[in-house]
Amino acid sequence: MIPLQKAKQILEMKKTAEVFDTIEQQEKRRNWLNKLNEITLEFGSTKREKIPGMNSKYGNFDERLVYISGFKVMEIYDLGDCILKTNEESYSFFNPKHNTRLKINQETCCEIDKLDKEKALNIINEVILSLVRSKIHFAVFYAKGQRSPHIRIYDFDELNDLNPKQRIKAQILFWQRHVPFGCFQYIDTGMFVDEHPMQIEFSIHYRHKTPFNLVFEYPFQEVENEIN
Repeated sequence: MIPLQKAKQILEMKKTAEVFDTIEQQEKRRNWLNKLNEITLEFGSTKREKIPGMNSKYGNFDERLVYISGFKVMEIYDLGDCILKTNEESYSFFNPKHNTRLKINQETCCEIDKLDKEKALNIINEVILSLVRSKIHFAVFYAKGQRSPHIRIYDFDELNDLNPKQRIKAQILFWQRHVPFGCFQYIDTGMFVDEHPMQIEFSIHYRHKTPFNLVFEYPFQEVENEIN
């Protein structure tokens, strides 16, 4: 659960998430990012013991995935010198042993796996700012030990009307609009492929052995409702 004080910080910062297009506003923008860094650098420091109810029109994350189209789940184990995985099976109930699922068609994600944590976090923060300015519904998840937070958008419904190759192209074009210029090369574009393996929300990360927690969901009011 996100501490109430941090949630209020995020809500306050949301009010200042605007397009910074003048020289005078550049310093304000840097200060905004510094404050966001103070919060995001602590990603993964809290524990979540059960799947939460989001109390929003979007529903619980696990229920949303099931009701949309269902999905396949599996277990992955990192043995150091090799990685093992169980056979895929249809999701029917929450099994704490399951830590991996397959991406669904109307979903898109953004993460960085080619930079160190500090550099990756700076880019992810910029992407978050862009999504907020565009008023796009998204969620941010993180497991302590990962290189960057993961941004997930679950309701990119237009992707359903495309074929697999078109879906990949549409996701590339979408994220190029929100990733800072010159940084798209660091984004894990493998996540755009249909049925790509993904960490299950709120499960224990197969490699880092820490919970893949929800940091916040935008609009931030959803988090505020959950806390209250």
